[in-house]
Amino acid sequence: KLMQGLKKAQAQLKAFGTTASTMGRSMVTTAALAAFPIAMATRTFRQFDDEMRFVKATTQATGAEFDMLTKKARDLGRTTSFTAQQVASGMAELGKAGFSSREIDKSIADVMNLARATRTDLPTAVQIATNALRVFKLEASQMGEVVDVLVTTANNSTTSLVELGESFQYSSSNMQLAGETVNSTAKALGALAIMGLKGSMAGTALNQVINQLADRDVISKLESMGVAVGELNAVTGQMDMRPVGDILVDIGKAMAGMGEIEKLQIG
Repeated sequence: KLMQGLKKAQAQLKAFGTTASTMGRSMVTTAALAAFPIAMATRTFRQFDDEMRFVKATTQATGAEFDMLTKKARDLGRTTSFTAQQVASGMAELGKAGFSSREIDKSIADVMNLARATRTDLPTAVQIATNALRVFKLEASQMGEVVDVLVTTANNSTTSLVELGESFQYSSSNMQLAGETVNSTAKALGALAIMGLKGSMAGTALNQVINQLADRDVISKLESMGVAVGELNAVTGQMDMRPVGDILVDIGKAMAGMGEIEKLQIG
């Protein structure tokens, strides 16, 4: 009986040990799962905090301005498809582009709309929009207008926002010097995209167009195609060159019904 009692006790101890071990593993797993969201939240907070500190450093924001931008990032992160960290990243890109705290506050929602409407990541959308804004010497309050132009062009032609941004890099300075606007530049690049020219090729081609439109032979050739290069200025009574975008759209229409030989003859 003594031996039977010892064996029974050993069996009970073994069963208890197995149960305790299982419970221990379960408790560790449960604790780890419970800690995971906390760890992720802590990491996300740190990343957000790092981005906002970078914004403060690049903009030299005052305490009040920093609080304003932090609140804005959190609000937009809560009410849009972007996280607060992504919004902060967009703000950081605006800061790198030389935007002040006030300019970032006015512009961030517009560039977020650009990214969302064109399915582009926010930092890239910010870079493209700020380049266009600065080259054409526009105010931060006009970012909404720039965004509308970029969205319309990217979504209504065969070019993407990234390709359009590359085209702008190659041509916007010359277009601005020629008196063209961001709207007419985008329209011209959209027309070139439909003709098969995109990215750097479109920007280079647009620069060539600007130079060639000063050539009398080119003007005569275009007029023979039914494309008007000049228009009467009602204020000055003089002939001014039409926006390049409008000219290119008309060229595209005129060439649509031509054969390859005719196109080659035109050059």
